[in-house]
Amino acid sequence: MNKNRISAFVVSILACLSAAQFNAREASAGTIYVTSRDNSGTGTLREAANYVNVNGGTNTISWITGSGGSIYLTSALSALNGNTTLDVTNSTTAVSISGADGVYMPLAGSVTMSNDNVSNPMTVSIVLSSTGSVTKTGDGVLYLTGTNTYTGGTFLNGGTVAIYGDSGLGNATGALSFNGGTLKIMDTVSMSRLITLNAGGGTFDTNSQNLTLSGVIDGSGRLTKTGLGTLYLNAANTYTGGTTVSSGTLQVGIDNGLPSSGAVSVGQEGTLALSDYAQAVASYSGSGTLGMKLRTGITNLDVAGTAALGGVLSLSFAPQLFTDGQTFTPITAGAITGQFSTILVEVQQGLDTSS
Repeated sequence: MNKNRISAFVVSILACLSAAQFNAREASAGTIYVTSRDNSGTGTLREAANYVNVNGGTNTISWITGSGGSIYLTSALSALNGNTTLDVTNSTTAVSISGADGVYMPLAGSVTMSNDNVSNPMTVSIVLSSTGSVTKTGDGVLYLTGTNTYTGGTFLNGGTVAIYGDSGLGNATGALSFNGGTLKIMDTVSMSRLITLNAGGGTFDTNSQNLTLSGVIDGSGRLTKTGLGTLYLNAANTYTGGTTVSSGTLQVGIDNGLPSSGAVSVGQEGTLALSDYAQAVASYSGSGTLGMKLRTGITNLDVAGTAALGGVLSLSFAPQLFTDGQTFTPITAGAITGQFSTILVEVQQGLDTSS
């Protein structure tokens, strides 16, 4: 088994693999130890043309042991082709892949970024480009911090992908697909890309920030909202797995922004804000806050089945012309259990509520 050592202040590598597995050992500043095994093909690591080129087969580049570290690429890259996996699960510290200004990593195929280590994140700040896709697996965290342009979409199958902007997920034409993963935002983010929630569902962690989704969310999975901050849903979404607001605020920005066929649950630390939009749901259960702005002519929350009430009901009035005898309908339901522990009413100045 050959061992290659490269010592440099900045590590630049060329690894040409053909159906082989390469493992980066004991990565630390300026030094990478590499062993090649499972050599049904050939592999080299050198400090020459400075690109990673993975052609054909099923390839894995993995950090096995040692102290993590970083790879820094200094010139234009060839593509990651075929079915390629970058695996940092067994690194004992965080791992980063970055590049000089203008340097990018083209994805010409399906690239899996795997991290099952919840203590040590993987950060990819080099620009990911071309027509390929990114799939996240494992329970750990992947930070995509570059202004990425890849068009093949992003697939969250486990753990967390953290982004600072929509471009972290590639070109806006690329879809975002969940099957059990979490999208965590590190800054205010707006996106209009198509989002699919598969059977494993998907979680949006707003992390004390604001996330606005203007594209349609479809699929059979459940949407879960976590973290402080606000998730804005501004499209007529069609996913069928229901909605859970565990913490923070989910703000509906359109009539029936939540699918009318889905069950809705609001946890003790969560808020569902309907504003003055009409929202129909299959069932509702809540121990957190339900907020709405009353407007004549609509039912703010129309529950086809059972509404299990609890927590806080926060009412205010939408801008409108008030007249004597007006009525408002905040909630209707096929059946109601429980009751709100607190009802808050914000009364506009000059509005007579004495009768």
